[in-house]
Amino acid sequence: MGSRMSTIPSQTRLFQTATLKKSTVGGVGIRVSSPRRSTLAAIFISMLGCGGKSLTPQPDGGSADDASTRALCAVPTPTTPAPYAVQFQLHDDGDTPAFLLDSCAITFGVSSCAGGFRDHLNDFAFCACSCEHPQCGNECGGCAPDAATEIAPGTSTMLPWSGISTTIEPISTGGECVSGGNVPAGRYRFSITVYDSAADALARTGPRVVSQDFSLPAPNGVVDVVLAPSADDVCDPTPDVPVASCTGAEAHDVPCSLATGLSFAYVGGLSAFDDGDAIAPPNAFTLTRTYADRTKTPLTCAPKIPRCSRDARVVTTGDVTRALALPGVKSSFGPSTPVFGTDARESDGSIMIVTAPDGTSVGLGGPCPSCARPTTAGLNALRATLGTLSEQQRADVSCAAFGQ
Repeated sequence: MGSRMSTIPSQTRLFQTATLKKSTVGGVGIRVSSPRRSTLAAIFISMLGCGGKSLTPQPDGGSADDASTRALCAVPTPTTPAPYAVQFQLHDDGDTPAFLLDSCAITFGVSSCAGGFRDHLNDFAFCACSCEHPQCGNECGGCAPDAATEIAPGTSTMLPWSGISTTIEPISTGGECVSGGNVPAGRYRFSITVYDSAADALARTGPRVVSQDFSLPAPNGVVDVVLAPSADDVCDPTPDVPVASCTGAEAHDVPCSLATGLSFAYVGGLSAFDDGDAIAPPNAFTLTRTYADRTKTPLTCAPKIPRCSRDARVVTTGDVTRALALPGVKSSFGPSTPVFGTDARESDGSIMIVTAPDGTSVGLGGPCPSCARPTTAGLNALRATLGTLSEQQRADVSCAAFGQ
């Protein structure tokens, strides 16, 4: 669990909030929307229920019924009911300032020990309705320009969390909604991205993950988070040393290698260029741009896929493995690219085409309950995982020529 660990009681009720500019982020029931949301999508979003029931973290979409996992993740039974509100107190004990990116909000991640620290318990939702009322129709304001928030040496800042989950899910008719519930007592992990300068934060270069394991309820409702670099935040200290192939059962902070490769791209529509992504064992990623004007030289970049992360919002080799292993995914591939959902290419749109090493492929279209081949939970999760991986990798400095 790492050496940074808090333990038990005390709570205060707070509503789900984030430090927003011009807007307020709500939990379930408030329409919030995202013109520039960069939050990483939850891999198992479609497996969580919509509604306000108490949420039990579930590894791999199943029940946390392993005795050793329950023992590791348990805390003494609290005397008060959930929700267990908490304040994350971020402080800089070093000699240089730390910077946080405020892009519509200062966002952070919370994941559970019971879920192998793979789950997303507080997706940042800006302009997505409650899953109980997915067509709420309220209007949302825009976000202010990105800003870098400085935490000077010897100072701190507080980020509140209500102890109520917010998980983004797709709506069958298109778009997204937010589900949630009270997060139960147990062991969890806080994670946030920190930069060493304001320029780095605004350019999203040189990010590092800061994490803190803690328990709910937290003592006095506060969890201390030290922003200085720490070995506790590095899950893959020897990235060039071979590791075992991913099985899908690893915790998010356990490094593993891809067992197979694939390629994927959005195909269709009129464009001056086409981008395509490819992954291969052990953790290779290549982004290629080819131009309609064949006199232009193609662009490429190849940032490695993280083999693990202490931040569940980072897509890793294990996340890709789990997405490919979801029910109905592998059987959907075929020699003639079967399309699931709406095929937007018929109206000059595009769909994601995923191709396996054996040449079989699958087309992932938009939601369409009445289609001959409706999208499935597994295929939606695969598309979300690969799309987020592509967004994540192209943000690497080596891919700067592609633009954002």
